[in-house]
Amino acid sequence: MTLFNQSAAQNTLHKENHIVSSPQSKFLRNNKHSDLHRKAQTETITWTFTSYDDLTLGLGSTIEFVNSGFHNLYIMPSKSSFDNCDFSTATKVDPQTYTNDGMGETVYFACGVGSHCSAGDQKIKVTFGDSVETGSPTLSPTISPTKSNSPTMSPTTTGFPTSTSSEQPTNFPGVSPLMEIVEWSLRTYESILLPPRSSIGFVNQGSHDLLIMETLEKYQNCDFSGATLVYPQIYENDGTEETIYFACSIGPHCGLGMKVAVVFGDEIADDTDDVGGFSIVALILSLLSCLA
Repeated sequence: MTLFNQSAAQNTLHKENHIVSSPQSKFLRNNKHSDLHRKAQTETITWTFTSYDDLTLGLGSTIEFVNSGFHNLYIMPSKSSFDNCDFSTATKVDPQTYTNDGMGETVYFACGVGSHCSAGDQKIKVTFGDSVETGSPTLSPTISPTKSNSPTMSPTTTGFPTSTSSEQPTNFPGVSPLMEIVEWSLRTYESILLPPRSSIGFVNQGSHDLLIMETLEKYQNCDFSGATLVYPQIYENDGTEETIYFACSIGPHCGLGMKVAVVFGDEIADDTDDVGGFSIVALILSLLSCLA
């Protein structure tokens, strides 16, 4: 894995000019003196689908994120991208460990899986030191982050949302509120019929992702070769009649029926109405892919 370029990180990562104390810190903050002389430490975060309080650590400290469920870790380049869960220029951290270089800084971490950041508020602001200098944090050589390629708030795949309506649902910024919301969980789904120019958003109930399957056959067999990751988990039809096949690629979820055909048009064709649901063949293929 390619090591992260420190000078590039210095041009992208953001700092703030204050510290926010947090009960998550292992060190007591009974007075101003304790804050000014906070020692370096190693902090371990259980990284799961929940919200987090801001955290303050001493200079030179290390923070490690241990996944509980299916998650990843990104450093957000600014407070704005952190607040808006904008991963377009975020930096992936793998392994999920960050060590401060001894300089005061504020680093914004977030999970880029599905809607974990936007819907689950799975993100945390970590401040190192008692003062924050102007500039950007330097990543320790102990991590090997790579530039974000998958999660992006500006997908280029045809049909992704482009609406700028001011009346927006909370979890789907930039998309018209006239849309179908699907609770995306481990269950079977019937085909969905929507008129052209409709939007559909998938809100995760658990650890899931969302992909558009390349063909009907691959959808039926849970074959994710050539599939397209949808992030954010929103799709907006451009006005043409079409059928889009969505599925979750996590473990055997697809084979257990976690997939849905969405028809944008006037009616659901007979051959589309019965393509979802549980499939022994698809389940076996899903299990085999997990073992591969």
